[in-house]
Amino acid sequence: MSTTTTTASITTAPSESSSSSKRKLDSEPPTKKKSKIEGQLFLDAVWSTELPEDSYDEDGAIKIYDNCNDVRRKINKFMKESSERGITQTALLRLLSVNSNSYQRFMKLSGPAAGAENNAYRGFYEFFEKLRVYEKKPKTAARKKAEEEFPGGHERYDQSKMGCWVPFGMPAPSIADIMRGRAGTK
Repeated sequence: MSTTTTTASITTAPSESSSSSKRKLDSEPPTKKKSKIEGQLFLDAVWSTELPEDSYDEDGAIKIYDNCNDVRRKINKFMKESSERGITQTALLRLLSVNSNSYQRFMKLSGPAAGAENNAYRGFYEFFEKLRVYEKKPKTAARKKAEEEFPGGHERYDQSKMGCWVPFGMPAPSIADIMRGRAGTK
């Protein structure tokens, strides 16, 4: 009776020092999930930034000193730059409680007051104001000029869409009277 021995060959993975080893963790590009988490953390940090009390009116609404075109420009610039941070449009809209349809309607408009009644205008303005404070940037000259020109901030409605019928012989009410519901009263 003869005995045969067989030896199994074992293949091993290349050692850490070989050139075909895995990339080191610190040199790997961030994964999509990690990048999105970092983006969400950034958004949360910005949104939790406190604004000075004089940023809000007596009703608690933020005083807006950028017109709609300025806010749309800031949105476009931020969205182009934010992809590197892992910030998605969906995450930003969710943070601001802005419906995607409202956002799309606001972005399609053009004009300094076009879209002033849209929630996207208020939400994005407040976000960019908090971002300015978070990044410790000073107010621009245009911002200071707008604060002087509009002490309570820009109106939150498009005056070009405002109108009312006035009976013959009655004086036309002011926009302020229309907004307060006092149009047509003496």
